[in-house]
Amino acid sequence: MIEVLDLSARRLEEFSIKALDILLFNTKGKEALKLIETDVDSIISYEIENLNTKAEEKNIVINQSNEIGPVLSLVDRKFMSKCFHYIIDNAIEFGHNDSQIIVNTTLNKENIVVSVENEGVPFPEKYLIASIQPFDTKNHINQNPALSLFLCKLIIEAHNGQVEFFNAEKGLL
Repeated sequence: MIEVLDLSARRLEEFSIKALDILLFNTKGKEALKLIETDVDSIISYEIENLNTKAEEKNIVINQSNEIGPVLSLVDRKFMSKCFHYIIDNAIEFGHNDSQIIVNTTLNKENIVVSVENEGVPFPEKYLIASIQPFDTKNHINQNPALSLFLCKLIIEAHNGQVEFFNAEKGLL
């Protein structure tokens, strides 16, 4: 019983933090960010390390590659860390057992492109990141309130970026 209560309390805390972050971005937008020059790959590496135990439980290997060397950019480290955490966590959650996740950093013109590809459950047909809304359980794979991906969208857009989700040949991207 104590384990169930502990799990419920942790879920409620996580839900509350995400909801508060969404409220912050909806009210302040870019003003919520505290930008500092940061190596984006170091944030990704940190979150991969944090999620490695969860990946190992499903025998998922996370491979990180970088085709361009150090990637320095003005970002809010705290929010960008949350964003990569949620996206990689989502890739693990919906990834097949005994598979891999590839996190790749490249440059497209002057834009940093980070792709996260897994071998797993595809997004539903006609799933559009532009139309994702928090608490929209009817369009989500497991009736989840969709706070994580919506918050990632807000974080990336506040950094003048763009988020795309689509089904690739092996899984999600």
